[in-house]
Formats: sequence, C-alpha cells, structure tokens
Amino acid sequence: NRPVLLSYFSIRFNLNASSLLEFADLFLSNLSEGDVRHGVLQKWVPPRGDHNSVINCLWAPLLLQLTKRTTSKRLNERGSMYNRVVTWEGTQQDSSINTINSTMIKAQCESLCQQMVWHSDKQNPSCE
Repeated sequence: NRPVLLSYFSIRFNLNASSLLEFADLFLSNLSEGDVRHGVLQKWVPPRGDHNSVINCLWAPLLLQLTKRTTSKRLNERGSMYNRVVTWEGTQQDSSINTINSTMIKAQCESLCQQMVWHSDKQNPSCE
C-alpha cells in the first residue's frame, strides 16, 4: 500500500459534502489548467499508532469540547485507502468517537483556538 499524501474536502454549492483521499501526484495530474476547486486541501500526517484519528475542537470563550474520532480499520489492512483513513468525513460505522478529558490537551487546544481568533481579528479588524 502506498502512503496517503493528502486529503481534499469540499462542500459543493448544492451543500453536498464530499471528500477525496488521493496521492498528491494523482490529485495534481487530474487538475486541468484553469480548474477551480473550492475546499480544504490538507497534508497527510501519519498517526503514531495503527489507526488514523482526528480531534475535533469546539471552542467559544466559555466552552471547550474535544472529541476524537478513530478509524475502525487499521492503516495496514487490505481494502480501500478511504476506509483505512476516513474519520469525520465518513459514516459512523467507519470510526469510533471518544470524548477527550485530558487537561494538558485541552489547554493546548484552547491556546491554539485563542491564537487563531487573535490572528483572525488582527487580519480583519473591522469584523467585530
């Protein structure tokens, strides 16, 4: 199995969400000149263990909720790449959901959220 290099998530104008997990060379070769795509392209970061997982952070000044979604299939299992790496963009049977209660992880995530808000406010001072 080739390692995953990137994932692409988009919400189309008809509000249907779709995700695409591809190798970078295939993704880039399928783009034609002038092709415009709206979405999020993110680098693949290999997990520490056998399963892929993603932490979702819901933050507001008086609220912090962390939820971790872990794939059901191992990265080295046979089957489609999508089923081995899909987390939030997949169905509930593709992964398991756990709440994170670690004080250290919560503090790190809250700090990152505050930094993003500060950066956004700095970039867009008229949006208050």
